[in-house]
Amino acid sequence: MNNPDCTHALGVPLKYDRIRELGVPYDNPRWRAYCSKDFYDVLVRIGDYLREIGLIDDSITVLTAGCYVDKPGQHGKGNACDFDGFLTGDDEVVLYKAGVNHEVEGYRIRSMSRRLARRIECAIGLYAGVVLTEYYDSRHKGHIHFDISRFIDWRGSKSQILAVQASLKEFHNSEVAIDGIMGKQTRDNFTEFMGLEDGAQITKARWRTFLHKIARGGE
Repeated sequence: MNNPDCTHALGVPLKYDRIRELGVPYDNPRWRAYCSKDFYDVLVRIGDYLREIGLIDDSITVLTAGCYVDKPGQHGKGNACDFDGFLTGDDEVVLYKAGVNHEVEGYRIRSMSRRLARRIECAIGLYAGVVLTEYYDSRHKGHIHFDISRFIDWRGSKSQILAVQASLKEFHNSEVAIDGIMGKQTRDNFTEFMGLEDGAQITKARWRTFLHKIARGGE
């Protein structure tokens, strides 16, 4: 398998942060991230879009556990990445993980807002078919996992429904339950948020419009 160096594929550097306490960057200039060629192309598109909507710029470093990892699953194929957060130009670490606010080794470490977390999740979901967060299971409590094991389309999967519910809760109705079930409450709030007629189905086009809308801050 061809594993190109993807340390700068997002258009900003990737930096490893899992050796010490989560969020403390591993300052080793020799560290590199690798992935498959197909996944490299996806990372480029994600980076371009995050820059377009103002979520990254040249002052940002993305913190990660890497892409290719020697273990089973999509990481072992070089087709996945874990997004842990950002390191800003003034040594502030902004983590995806909720409930963090402390200082370690000169780094100010805090959690990003849940609105920003949902914006990033949906921006990634436009280009990666699988996106998993803390709502999916406890293994993803502190990061966003994304991979290309599925096509980018509305499948009504648990992870997609959770993304819809978590986003609606932040940008539309705080009473939306986040349970991974596409019930009446979720459907009604989705159609209302999207300005659709009652009973409208989620199609690929509507799913992508929803992701764009959340990624751009609910516009």
